Amino acid sequence: MSELRVPAAPAAGEARVNDEPRRLPTVTSLRHRRREKLGEAVAYEIVEGLVAGRFTPGEMLPPEAAMLEQYGVSRPTMREALRILEVQGVVVMRPGQSGGPVYVGPSGEYLGRMASLHFHLRGASAADLLAARLLVEPAMARMAAERQDPDAMAMLHAFVSGDPDPEANDAAYINQAPDFHMMLAQASGNGVLELMAEAMRHIANSVAMNARWGGFGLPAEISKDVHDSHHEIAWAIINGEGERAAELTSTHDNQVVDWFVERDAQYKQRTVPWVR
Repeated sequence: MSELRVPAAPAAGEARVNDEPRRLPTVTSLRHRRREKLGEAVAYEIVEGLVAGRFTPGEMLPPEAAMLEQYGVSRPTMREALRILEVQGVVVMRPGQSGGPVYVGPSGEYLGRMASLHFHLRGASAADLLAARLLVEPAMARMAAERQDPDAMAMLHAFVSGDPDPEANDAAYINQAPDFHMMLAQASGNGVLELMAEAMRHIANSVAMNARWGGFGLPAEISKDVHDSHHEIAWAIINGEGERAAELTSTHDNQVVDWFVERDAQYKQRTVPWVR
């Protein structure tokens, strides 16, 4: 299983005030949550405290002694709670004397790992996964065009101005092409769709590797077509043409699916793997 990446620690002064560790705000009393296992109840309260306290990815949680005192539980219960959060990808345990639980923050990659296990058990196919993308990505493009967020528009302007025409059979360009789809997700302004898009990308990459497609599964010879499609979509969003942006995205995504069907005889039989 690949290691979950720990975000860089916040700049000095962000994680601590006057060199004192931050305290997790207490949101509700554990006495009202006794119907749950105590470790699960503590895990829930820690998460609510992370949200209420505006903790940032890469920030250490308070020391164990401080959390034991705050929540009034035993060390085994606290460790159970932290283990629950570690399994869910919310924290990672940094080793060493200065180590401890580190807040990771929301992660589409980890969401993809967790979701892929359930998709795998369900017997979901690679075709199911790509069909879901065909529904989600045009909607994100439309939302981005209608939203017209200044930061998103600046990001897309920077993309089209800094993305040169690729060489013929440009494998390096193809390997970077999925980054544009993450831009669409970010520009949509929908946090749920952004995480889902990152999760689906992570799973699709694993499908591509299992099928020995290489990279994201796209052939280098279509690099120019991918370039032109991405630029057309970006300009439609910048120009506020929501319906056109959605149609262009749908056409582009369907072309990718057509390539999979044509080139991979086992495409329809491939199932989503458990991504670890």
